[in-house]
Amino acid sequence: MKTKLLFLFLTVFAVSTVFAQRMTSFTWESYKMKFDIPTTFEVKDNTGEKFMASNADINLTIYPRKGENLDADGMISALDGWAKDSQLGNLTEMEVISSQLNGYWGVFQEGTKNGWPVFLMLIVDPDYPNISFYVWVSYATGTEDTALKILKSFTPI
Repeated sequence: MKTKLLFLFLTVFAVSTVFAQRMTSFTWESYKMKFDIPTTFEVKDNTGEKFMASNADINLTIYPRKGENLDADGMISALDGWAKDSQLGNLTEMEVISSQLNGYWGVFQEGTKNGWPVFLMLIVDPDYPNISFYVWVSYATGTEDTALKILKSFTPI
């Protein structure tokens, strides 16, 4: 019996270790922002117009937009519009998450696209409200903890 329990424990530990991705801090100099991404990410686009990086399990895309000057209601409306324009299914109720964003104001919503779970987030640095950041994270089932770590890591510098 002890052997079976030990084997079960070691198997669960090994599987959880495989799914836990190591993270590294990335600084997006164009916008004085930093966030964490898995060390296995390949940066595919890093311009003033878009940041995109991914691995086999998670895709992160950030679209900055200038001149929106969104207040809380405007952020909710803008994220809702983006979710609908992107034809996301299974949308959850929108959440205001400013207290969890290291200095950013934000709203958050979950949905699905082409069978992949998706987190959408819209954040604004209150010191620079003229720039909004639309964040899209699609992820494989089982990697939602890593996807959430990415979202919670955004920090203005």
